[in-house]
Amino acid sequence: MAKDENSLSDIDILYRVLCGDENEASPEFQEWLSSKQENRHLFRKLCGLEKISDSFNKKQLYDEISTILDFPSMRHRRIVKQLWVALSILVIGLSGLYYYHSKNISQSNLANEITYFRPGEKMAWLIPSDGNPINLSKSFKRQVVDGVYVTNTAGKELRFDAGGAKVKKTNQMVLFVPKGAEYEVVLCDETRIHLNSESRLTFTNQFSEQERRVELIGEAFFEVTRDGYPFIVQSGQQNVEVLGTKFNINAYPSNSYVNTTLLEGSVRIQRPYEEKEYILEPSSNFHLDLSDGSVTVSQVNPEFYVSWIHGIFLFRNQPLSEIFSQLSRWYNFKVVYERPEICDMHFSGSAEKESDISYLLDLIATVTDIKYRMDKDTVFLY
Repeated sequence: MAKDENSLSDIDILYRVLCGDENEASPEFQEWLSSKQENRHLFRKLCGLEKISDSFNKKQLYDEISTILDFPSMRHRRIVKQLWVALSILVIGLSGLYYYHSKNISQSNLANEITYFRPGEKMAWLIPSDGNPINLSKSFKRQVVDGVYVTNTAGKELRFDAGGAKVKKTNQMVLFVPKGAEYEVVLCDETRIHLNSESRLTFTNQFSEQERRVELIGEAFFEVTRDGYPFIVQSGQQNVEVLGTKFNINAYPSNSYVNTTLLEGSVRIQRPYEEKEYILEPSSNFHLDLSDGSVTVSQVNPEFYVSWIHGIFLFRNQPLSEIFSQLSRWYNFKVVYERPEICDMHFSGSAEKESDISYLLDLIATVTDIKYRMDKDTVFLY
């Protein structure tokens, strides 16, 4: 039975890394990766799967991953249930980057087909309450999902519409945007949300009559409509409450901070278990330091924090560690610092997000004391 538990631990840390809840640089994942050669083979093999099509065979994929993880027979119901939960998220994490159609394709052929360092695109997955992911890379017209009408314009936006009818059952769903992608969603109340790379929005098919509540992991820009009921965003150890406004939240799990930046209207921010509230005015930034819980509220140029939704990278005296964290999400690469001091070097500059990664790397190398080389899916800084 110990072997079963080890396998469950493997799939748990894997899906947390692949879906963005855990950073690849985290000590837990690095310890797991370096503990056994089999773990490194497993991670490479799973990342070598081709992109999963709309009609992928769940049973076949289950057998494939079960074989890799050396799971026992299907008689262990608890293990099967947890594997399926992990598998659904694993599918989402892998789908945006690779195609899956046959386990007879060799690993070397797949490696040759993968293109790294491409600028991101509009791409996402919707996970309704039944757990079956819907690929948003293809358009579809007004169809019913969890009791509401859903329309998707591929490469643009996902839109929800209750159709004026009262939804019988409130269900929770997830919109997942993988690395190297962005997407927009318009909720039933006409609130528009622009999700950045490697971000996840959890929401319900219809809001209650008391409040509108969503949960964010990652980064998003919100344009909240005013309808009389509070709109609450749970993210990064804080709750942001508004009625109608425009604001940006950056709350990636890999960050040591959470930034909330207000463009229009006003927002109220409260941390769990604290009575104090913070009211932001336009052009204010709320910076929460997760290491010690300290808060800084300051007047800023909001365009610096929302340039990403306009297709621009805008860096102002930022540490290279922050800059490359952002770039790696958009271009989908790993970064290796061969000199520790590189992380603390600062850079200011701007570039269009459609730019080739080499242009940005050359730009940074020109004004800082670093050099770089690219190998497969990794950028080495030295």
